[in-house]
Amino acid sequence: MGVSMNQTRKRQQPPAPLEEGSPLGNSIGYQARISYRLLEKYIQSALVEHNIQIGMWYFLRVLWIEDGLTQRELSRRVGMAEPSVLEQLRKMEARGVVARRRSNGDRRKSLVVLTPEGRSLEKALLEYVDELNAVAFAGFSDGEVNLLRELLDRLCRNVRHASEIKN
Repeated sequence: MGVSMNQTRKRQQPPAPLEEGSPLGNSIGYQARISYRLLEKYIQSALVEHNIQIGMWYFLRVLWIEDGLTQRELSRRVGMAEPSVLEQLRKMEARGVVARRRSNGDRRKSLVVLTPEGRSLEKALLEYVDELNAVAFAGFSDGEVNLLRELLDRLCRNVRHASEIKN
């Protein structure tokens, strides 16, 4: 490659550091939100080079693992409301990365499938994920990365369970 990917992209400035003892600095929700936004900005800077919007990214990731899902299945896997999924799928069709095909098993169902263009983006875009992970987890041990994943997973399960009980 010669020049590293992040040398070819405009650097994103992180939010200003919080003052020591700031209530926001002690907020897991705030830290998670800022972390998510920084990760998303980093990957978006790579996606733009391929004319892919961040909203498309989530669907491509799912379809690279399991191609040929219904709109409802995609909606569940990505965690997005079906009307938003429809809008994103239209953009992806216009971009030429997905197409809709009738299901052979149930002609009433329409499946979202990757086009050759959509499939061809996988290798290049997943390289950006590797780069992002290297940046994000610099100085972390493998055990710390695994612990972080485990803790975030547990946090999500706890909140999801509490939300289900509440509703």
